Amino acid sequence: MRAKQLQVLKVGKNPSIGKGADAILYNLAFSPKITHIDFSDDPLQNSDTAETIYKLVKISGSLETLILKNTWINSYLKEEFYIALGENKTIKYLNIDFNTPMPVNQLQLLGKACGMNKKKNGSLKYLSIERCIANYAMLNSFFESFRVSDVMHENWYGDKKVAKEMTKEQLITKSEFGLQYLNLGRSILGDSRFKLKEVMKWKDPKWPQLIYIFGE
Repeated sequence: MRAKQLQVLKVGKNPSIGKGADAILYNLAFSPKITHIDFSDDPLQNSDTAETIYKLVKISGSLETLILKNTWINSYLKEEFYIALGENKTIKYLNIDFNTPMPVNQLQLLGKACGMNKKKNGSLKYLSIERCIANYAMLNSFFESFRVSDVMHENWYGDKKVAKEMTKEQLITKSEFGLQYLNLGRSILGDSRFKLKEVMKWKDPKWPQLIYIFGE
């Protein structure tokens, strides 16, 4: 916590880091100038670390790049992480590439968080989720999750009692797509349930400038 000038930290490919990552992440949450954190290929395989990452995203007022590539953390992230991501004002780039697909419910939470980040004028523009999508149905569900409403916003960031009383236009979902780059590389998109024509009917979807799907 004394390293007030620290801006970039890269501690990837450290198989023995274990829960030592928790203390590092917790202290960086209070760092006033940290902008770039990279834990690529570190085994962050426990719920305590996921909790610390949530607190980092919730607290940090400077972080712009968070790389959690191949850390196994995807399986441990809870809804609170995605809620924090949705309201974070500084994160521009998030990488949670993994070697197996994400559960559908987590993909939906991720899409919803991205939508909320756009709705709340956040900075998230670049997202990398290589290998995280197994088929077109999952891809379709992910894109659908960018559609958010005022009542969904109230449930996440306001008063649930107020949300229950919301009506009419407040219940209508709108695509809030603020990404400029979306990396879906090495995903297994092998079925035909992704209805491109239906997606194109969405009102003003504002697709990213670049969607990367295939590649080695």
